[in-house]
Amino acid sequence: MGRELVGHDVRHVLDLGWDQLKNGELVRRAATQFDVLITVDKNMAHQTNIRELTLSVVILDAVTNRLADTIGFVGPVLEVLQSLDRGTYRQIARP
Repeated sequence: MGRELVGHDVRHVLDLGWDQLKNGELVRRAATQFDVLITVDKNMAHQTNIRELTLSVVILDAVTNRLADTIGFVGPVLEVLQSLDRGTYRQIARP
């Protein structure tokens, strides 16, 4: 889905070598380099406190993180990215 988010610098955890990090460490590390973390992990909001961080987290209500399951979220994600407050979670329902 990253290529479809035109105008945004999108990186995948696999490309960064972060795929084995636990949620707390993943969010802390992402906060040092990015403004937003997009995930399909619906538990992240309950497992990680981001209020003190400069990062926002967008949680997609997708079945998996495969492109076939996330491509329908592109429009809603682009819309949400325009109005996100830092240090907040935002969940996007399945289109």
